[in-house]
Amino acid sequence: MILQALVNHYEQLAAKGRLETTGWQNAKVSFALRLDANGELRAIEDIREETQRGKKSVWVPQVLQVPEQVKRSSGVSSNFLCDNAAYMLGVDSKGKPERARKSLWYGMGFALFVSCLFWLWAQWNPESMISAFSRDEHVIRAGVPFFRSCSYDYILVTLVFCLNGYLNGRQKTLWTMVSCTSGALLLRIPMVYFFGKYFSDNLGMLGKIAPTVSGIMACYTLVYVLWEGWKWNKDVPFR
Repeated sequence: MILQALVNHYEQLAAKGRLETTGWQNAKVSFALRLDANGELRAIEDIREETQRGKKSVWVPQVLQVPEQVKRSSGVSSNFLCDNAAYMLGVDSKGKPERARKSLWYGMGFALFVSCLFWLWAQWNPESMISAFSRDEHVIRAGVPFFRSCSYDYILVTLVFCLNGYLNGRQKTLWTMVSCTSGALLLRIPMVYFFGKYFSDNLGMLGKIAPTVSGIMACYTLVYVLWEGWKWNKDVPFR
């Protein structure tokens, strides 16, 4: 009875935010990244709160519950969903570009792992994915070749997003704007027109448009990242 009462009391305090739940902790958060349905960054929102301290009004971070964070003393160790700008955006505010580069590779590795799981799901059982959008057996059967060929984009577009996020953090926003705009105008739209005109009855071919465009963008963006990494600091190997 005592243990049950203690558990109930803990759950009540945790529900009120007065105690941290297992796997979570309270953290001071000043800014939030707002993403759209495709995972693209749309805005950086200032979520600090104004409070009165003496005769002055100051802006202080909100205390929010976030996934439990690691204790960092040295080295590179990122947190899930909530971290500082160096880890989340690759912003080097301490003159340590090698740390931002390591964060890129760690983040890319995690993103590729997750995207590969979805790719395997689409290859192994695409019907279960399609059924989330339609229960029509004809639609599911017809959509299988499209989902299988398009699923390669899960992996390739992950590379593009991670590389562009790193470049944005290194203040190379002009490159990412030109890269994404040219990718849409010079690659994606012409390919949609071409494949739609000559392969309109072949959903498997239509599904190859997205991964083809993402693959091309990933290649030239990676080349630019490697070149910029060498130019930024020749003394720090890009690894």
